[in-house]
Amino acid sequence: MSRPTHTTLAFVVRAFFALVTACVIVAIVIQDHTSYLPLGVFNTGAATLHEITDAFLAMAVAVLAAQLIELVNGRLSGPCGLVRGAYMAIIILEVLLVFADQWFVTGNPNSRLGQYYEVAHSGNPPVILKKNFGGHRTFLPCFMDTTVAGPGPRVLFLGDSYTEGSGNSPECNYPDVVEKVLRERWRPDAHVVRAGVSGYGPVEALSLLRWYRDQHCPVDAVVYNLTLQNDFADNSPRSERRVVAGIIFRFPRSWFLRTFHPLNTRTFRWALVLVFFGQASTHEMLNAVTVAGGPCDLIARPLTKVSPFLRVTVERDYDNARRVVGCSGGYREATDAIAGMRAIAAQMKVPFFLAVFPDRVLADSQLQELMGMQAPDASSQLHVYATQLEADRVIDVYEPLAARTGMYRPVDTHLSDLGNVVAGEYVGNALAEALAALSKD
Repeated sequence: MSRPTHTTLAFVVRAFFALVTACVIVAIVIQDHTSYLPLGVFNTGAATLHEITDAFLAMAVAVLAAQLIELVNGRLSGPCGLVRGAYMAIIILEVLLVFADQWFVTGNPNSRLGQYYEVAHSGNPPVILKKNFGGHRTFLPCFMDTTVAGPGPRVLFLGDSYTEGSGNSPECNYPDVVEKVLRERWRPDAHVVRAGVSGYGPVEALSLLRWYRDQHCPVDAVVYNLTLQNDFADNSPRSERRVVAGIIFRFPRSWFLRTFHPLNTRTFRWALVLVFFGQASTHEMLNAVTVAGGPCDLIARPLTKVSPFLRVTVERDYDNARRVVGCSGGYREATDAIAGMRAIAAQMKVPFFLAVFPDRVLADSQLQELMGMQAPDASSQLHVYATQLEADRVIDVYEPLAARTGMYRPVDTHLSDLGNVVAGEYVGNALAEALAALSKD
């Protein structure tokens, strides 16, 4: 009796692992060879990662064939045994990485590993916040840091690295410049609550605003700074952002794809992070957006050459813009998130403003000339679409930035000190005018 039972158990085990391999194949086909995720999951190195996925697919097909032969013959296969051992090792590693990541990196705001951490929000996706690196603020409940004190009105600024600011000091940092203008032209006790987090898109900003509301934090106006450089392309349909190894990644919302696609495993994402740290300067990565406390450089320096990094960044962002424009649902996720922010602002009975920052390649004619390209149609279409979104007021920042020298850093797509000041004064004046008019009403 024991031998048949043993044989049956062995068959079930082999059949189970063959089913796992079949699920891996199906997951790869759905994610990478259908339109289920029209904009994909990766927007950096997508071509290379697609080749890796195809290699996984070929291996999985070969493994499944061997597993089916083993099932039919009823004989133990050495290679299939190695595959089962590899599956068990990956499962154990995944479990260990989940707990280690939660305890030491993603769930620990005081850890020096990684840039980001997650805060649980009951009934909602976790809120992604940034750790305190090199002057970055770690947000506390209601964002009651030293920059927000006193009884004056609070204007909540949501957005990505543009909102976090890329100036060398507060005098030339976008949100600080806006606050200065608001105090001069609207209320001397006005405060800008700086809730910009580099790496954010509209979905993450919506989660943060929802969390802010649920904390019963005071606010008198909400401003979402929409950066067209990446905010539409980084919010692809049927995907979401989560933190792994302290870095923001996109994942499919489908539990099936998250479980069985090899590139969605924690093991693979951790491997990507280790490769990235091995190739990039950690110091430059952590300080890509920071208020360093140095002197402002307000000289309008012309762009004389396009660095390899800037060229790759611009080409990647424009490729993302083309994919979004060419996808029927490309706008939907970002648009719905912005509508959600407007709805929450209405619940809080405060005005909602939308500040639209154009793609650098659209606003920077010098960059266009050096790269040998015309103003890109896809970026223009995104810009027109964004300025027509619903808000109590849309502030289009294209005009003060377009065709002016020195508005951007020479090495990337962030605003320079001068660009931060120009954008901050423009948005600050527009907000002061609108808020003053609303106060009279």
